[in-house]
Amino acid sequence: MVKTSLAFAVAVVLAAPPPARSDPAAAAVTGLSTDTLRLGRYLELTGHGFLAGADAMTLLHVDGSFEPDDGRPRPVDVEIVPEVLSGTRARYVVEEFDGPARIIDFRGETGWWSVIIRPVSWVAGNRVAGEPFSARLRIGAPRQVVHLRYLPAWRPALTRFGLAAMDRAVRDRILSVVRRDFAGTGVEFRETVPEDYALYSAVDIDGRDPNGLGAFGNDATPGKDVGNARLHDRVGGWDARTDADGNPAWGGIFVESFLDLSPRAAAPSPLASPIFDAIFDRLRPDRGGRPADETDAARPPAPVLPGGIGCPAAGRDRLVACAVWTLGGLIGSTVSHEVAHTLGLAEPFGPADAVHRPGDEPAMLMEAGSARPFEERAELAGRAPGRFAADELAYLAAILPPDEEDR
Repeated sequence: MVKTSLAFAVAVVLAAPPPARSDPAAAAVTGLSTDTLRLGRYLELTGHGFLAGADAMTLLHVDGSFEPDDGRPRPVDVEIVPEVLSGTRARYVVEEFDGPARIIDFRGETGWWSVIIRPVSWVAGNRVAGEPFSARLRIGAPRQVVHLRYLPAWRPALTRFGLAAMDRAVRDRILSVVRRDFAGTGVEFRETVPEDYALYSAVDIDGRDPNGLGAFGNDATPGKDVGNARLHDRVGGWDARTDADGNPAWGGIFVESFLDLSPRAAAPSPLASPIFDAIFDRLRPDRGGRPADETDAARPPAPVLPGGIGCPAAGRDRLVACAVWTLGGLIGSTVSHEVAHTLGLAEPFGPADAVHRPGDEPAMLMEAGSARPFEERAELAGRAPGRFAADELAYLAAILPPDEEDR
């Protein structure tokens, strides 16, 4: 009996398939951070077994079919090198003329890319293939993400206007202005550092003008970027290339310069208006005003009618609301103007030195500063907000078209 049982057991073992074996060096992709790829955007991959080092690395072999919204499907077979963040996270940024951008025009094409992602690891010279991962990715139109950077001088500047307690309200007004101005385009404004984009622009909202010119804002980025080739301009800091051209080299939005809109400023702006003093003097500490405080910030915001009708106002709540409306409008309009410069406006197809719209028409955002009075910039006295001209808006929508995320 013992011999028979033993023989049977041995037979069973020999007949059974060998146990599954997994190579510890094999990487696997289990998920993606987004289903929409864009130029300059990160595609983050989760999984396990991602390697990076002197004698180990993980590549991604990606193949599939791209189906343009306007065109015939075509195969796309590329190998990309992701940035390995950890054994379970890696990411890849879509850049021009690299990886899939050698086959897909990420500026001019949209569509669907059905892919199979195969991670391949190289360990001490040995190739270890992982399991394939299938996905269907949307190729989206390019977006210009813009980070609004409030520098340390921001709060002291607000204090001079008597609006430090209204910090959040002023920022909200700025956001509403810039988002309105660029509506219908693929320009997106954020207050936090973008973590999903490697290529994005930044605007420094600062205190004084370091150029010593008393400018409200300055785009010191070099040259006229027609078509928005760069995607990563910074309206802020010092640029040596601009300095070498003999232009003001410090960029940014200079909040304290707006104090020169008071006719009683030490060096009044040519655009100075008594309406400015009527709005801010009762809040400015240097004019004996009572600055906004926590009680003002806690009140429900008083409505301001389009065109700033009702400003300046007598009552405390409306006084503060008019000041927030005015300062936020001044800053927001200046941000829009300087960001538009980084995108190639004005006169994108005109001479390289044509950076402002010629003439003086009502509410034209890209005219020279002397053609844009205080009341227009601040949307007061019934003035309509500054806007892009029809041809400018068409240009912006052509290079940065809106898509599903903008509707």
